[in-house]
Amino acid sequence: MEYLINLVGNYSIGWGITIIAALVFLVLCYRKVESYFSDKAIHEKEKNEQFKKVMDQVNMYPSWHQQSIEIQQQFNKSIAELKEGMDQHQKQLEKIEEDIISRERSKLRAAKCSSMTARTSSPARSRRATSPAAPDAATPPSAPTLQSA
Repeated sequence: MEYLINLVGNYSIGWGITIIAALVFLVLCYRKVESYFSDKAIHEKEKNEQFKKVMDQVNMYPSWHQQSIEIQQQFNKSIAELKEGMDQHQKQLEKIEEDIISRERSKLRAAKCSSMTARTSSPARSRRATSPAAPDAATPPSAPTLQSA
């Protein structure tokens, strides 16, 4: 005990307060440094995870690029098939239009021919053809008479 009294007795209360303040200061500094390194470690971990995600995406790029090429080829093939189908339909429409025009022409020709035969085979026409000098009674004298050629 004497040793303790001699050891502690040589120091004053101010010295004790200084020691206590120094210990408190060290504890506070330790907490600050600990929180700094802990935040830094958390930040580094997040950064590493983000880097890992980016690297995973970079590693996936070739497969994604291949998928993109395959999809593009499928679209090009579908577009080509649609274009081919549209061309076939266009040709069919043109053929149908040509057929319709041909039928209309045939109908018009037939109508023209039947009207021509009706004109040339009418009884009044045949009388005019036999006697061109005698005008028809229904035809006024000033009107020119038509003769068949």
